[in-house]
Amino acid sequence: FLRTHARAFYSSAQAPFLAGVQAAFVRVNARFKGQLHLDQSGANRFAVRMEQDINRDMTRVSSLSMLGLGLVMFLLFRSARLLLVAAIPLGAGMLVGLAATLAVYGSVHGVTLAFGASLLGVALDYVEHLYCHHAVAPHAGGPAATLRAIGPSLITGALTTLVGFVALAGSGFRGLEETALFSSAGLTAALVTTFSMLPTLLPERTREVPLRARVVARLARLFDGLRAQRSRLWLLPLLALGISVFGLTRAHMSEDFLLGQLDPGLMAEDQRVRARVARFDQSRFVIASGQDEETALQVNDRVGQLLAAAVGRGELSAYQSLSALLPSAHKQQAVAAAARAQLGDGSALVRAFEAEGFRAEAFAPFLEQLRAQEPAALTYAQLAASPLGGLVRPFRITLGGKVAFVTFLSGVKAPQALATELAAISGARFIDQQAQLKRAYLDYQRRTLQFLLAGTLGVLLLLAARYRDLRKTLAAFLPSVLGALVTVALLALLGHGIDLVALAALLMVVSMGVDYGVFLVDAHAAQDASDAEPTIALLSVFLAATTSVLGFGLLALSAHPMLRVIGLTAWVGMTSCALLAPTTLVLLGRRSENLTRTEHAT
Repeated sequence: FLRTHARAFYSSAQAPFLAGVQAAFVRVNARFKGQLHLDQSGANRFAVRMEQDINRDMTRVSSLSMLGLGLVMFLLFRSARLLLVAAIPLGAGMLVGLAATLAVYGSVHGVTLAFGASLLGVALDYVEHLYCHHAVAPHAGGPAATLRAIGPSLITGALTTLVGFVALAGSGFRGLEETALFSSAGLTAALVTTFSMLPTLLPERTREVPLRARVVARLARLFDGLRAQRSRLWLLPLLALGISVFGLTRAHMSEDFLLGQLDPGLMAEDQRVRARVARFDQSRFVIASGQDEETALQVNDRVGQLLAAAVGRGELSAYQSLSALLPSAHKQQAVAAAARAQLGDGSALVRAFEAEGFRAEAFAPFLEQLRAQEPAALTYAQLAASPLGGLVRPFRITLGGKVAFVTFLSGVKAPQALATELAAISGARFIDQQAQLKRAYLDYQRRTLQFLLAGTLGVLLLLAARYRDLRKTLAAFLPSVLGALVTVALLALLGHGIDLVALAALLMVVSMGVDYGVFLVDAHAAQDASDAEPTIALLSVFLAATTSVLGFGLLALSAHPMLRVIGLTAWVGMTSCALLAPTTLVLLGRRSENLTRTEHAT
């Protein structure tokens, strides 16, 4: 058994320590010609493995994201200058997100960093919308005029995204709170940088790119086709509802409070070690506490009697208590009185042992105690100072100024019944760590679900305040909600339970996916001023969805389970929102020619 001065989760100290253990084993094993096998157990091993997985994921995801985003941007705009300009808001977002998180928490979790790397795809949306509008239908006033024209759409989309992240901050879960702060600060910085710096850095005109022209032409034909076949667009929401209903019947909340983070190989090795060195359950035990040592020992005596009866009834396989080695002083005195009543001065007992070949002087200490008027009770301090000290020290702890003794359990078959019985003993408490962690996790789940609903409602209210029109509000909002429902349904059909991380990712899907509806609604409202507006909106939505999927979706390839769940949920969700975005045209309805003229005149 080894104990380090550094905390188990302080991986910068634990990693070299574990490497040293492994190197020492290799040297020893070499002397035995490789016949030895090393099994280890410890929380530090899981912490180091998780950090290594996250670091690898960060490197892979950030590299692939930057490569993919850069390739898409270059293919559509063919400008190294535009790529460099796009990097400014992204860099500002990352720096401000890191600074804000460090200022509040003092450190940045690896999951938050990996999440921040995928944030590139979202922060790039602001730049992409500006690029698309400036390249396809530039304003006479240059990039600044273009940015002013699409500014309300950009700000609305950014605010809906921020509402989702801010809602996560109330979950009470440190990891989600840190991610919410990082993302909110980073996205705000990216948006401010886009408005303050990009118009002066972009060229007045962008070069014509054949690929972009073909994409724009196809999107224009697609838009015309969708507008002409508007009735057929009802198939999209109906199909989404059908998938949602079918899948939601199979959806379930995950009860894995570890979120699948523990490496199966390390877990199996950990269990092998514990099976050899610890015969008692490490997560279930009983604590007997009191204001002083004697009171705690008396409670411990009662706990021991109850557990002995539970073993007799088959509710418990075994228990290990200090009560057998160190009863309370009260019980020691009762035992002494009973012994004197039965044995007298002990002479008859000694003669009986002598007849069997024992030496009488071996019983002298016992006879001295038996004949004493008030024999001194054995104390914990005396026992701890004896050769048995190493055996008894693990049983005694201090809790909030109270003395407490721990009883270890094995084979608890009826934990709830045992907890009820122990609750009747004042000062006794049955601890089931797995049950407590599960209850805490389910509580976090409920709170996150509440904040998911609150965040979704916040997005709806924000859209209502922006448009002040029920049809436009629903047209921008409902496709993202349908996308979230489809995501839950597809995850359920793939056998994935909805856990804490998936709930948080769903909130991001709604808050970010609604951006597509916002741009289409605004383009529909502006199409009388420019027939190109809907086409540009489709192009920017297509590009934003592509980069968001590249940014977040690549997390689905992560080795770390939490990042994989975020990536899978975001990938399915953002794709669903993009495919359902044309539903906006159905909800907006047809515009009459007179109404168009009136709006244009206004």
